Amino acid sequence: MASKGDAAAELAEQLIRHLEAQSRLGPPSYPLTVGHLLQLANRDAAPSQVNKAIGKRSFQKRVVIARGKSREAPIALASDLEALAGSRLLLEFMLKTLHTPTNQAFSAAQLKAKTSRKLQQAFQTAVVRQIEDESLPPSVGWITINRTKKLFLLADLHLGRQESDATTLQPSGLPSIRLQGPSAGDRLPLTEPANLFAEVFGRAFEELDRRGGAHNFVSLVDLRAQLPMARAAFDAELQKLRLAGRYGLSSAEGRHGLTPEERAAAIMEDGSLLLYVSRKTL
Repeated sequence: MASKGDAAAELAEQLIRHLEAQSRLGPPSYPLTVGHLLQLANRDAAPSQVNKAIGKRSFQKRVVIARGKSREAPIALASDLEALAGSRLLLEFMLKTLHTPTNQAFSAAQLKAKTSRKLQQAFQTAVVRQIEDESLPPSVGWITINRTKKLFLLADLHLGRQESDATTLQPSGLPSIRLQGPSAGDRLPLTEPANLFAEVFGRAFEELDRRGGAHNFVSLVDLRAQLPMARAAFDAELQKLRLAGRYGLSSAEGRHGLTPEERAAAIMEDGSLLLYVSRKTL
């Protein structure tokens, strides 16, 4: 209980109440960042006051903050330490935090070393498991460097020109895609070279959806087959379209008898296999 006149203690208790409310909502509302928590509390307190509240021993015992006093740091209740450790929010935050112009890939041990002490072991264990289970967030990839697995944000990945048997050039120099399957002879010319993936993906989606009865429900198995490119690049570009609100992904959970091909094509996110794509109404 906050003592009368102790504004920092009062703020700390208010933050705890909002944190508990968010925890009941679960992903993607929780875990969240310190800054977001302050917004939910509708408190425009001075930085010194916020630091005092966060530094309260009673507050620190009940929460886990990923890194120091950063407002961008993820925060969760201490009882939800494992959920925070395995969250996409934390992994992306740590990769952005350590990111420099000359170093953009880090091992799980390097990331762990920069998190708060009580979170370190659970975080490293969660990251290693996600690598082994191929369940990293779609925004994160990894590569082996000197026998060590290094993680990086796909946004930092620089790609060369992508070419394959499924891509041809028109006389104008604009790329086009040749759809595979029954209508393999149909070439789809592109008109937006600056947004190549979005154009190709949209046309492939339309063709596959039409073949499937126009239910706005297309499998990633078919889309990956139509757009033969590196998985990391495909997933990164699809994520951009999702963030832009153009497409959504549906879970494959509850669908019995998934084939190995379907499991391989699906995207693991927050413990769910996302396999089916739908176009959103803009």
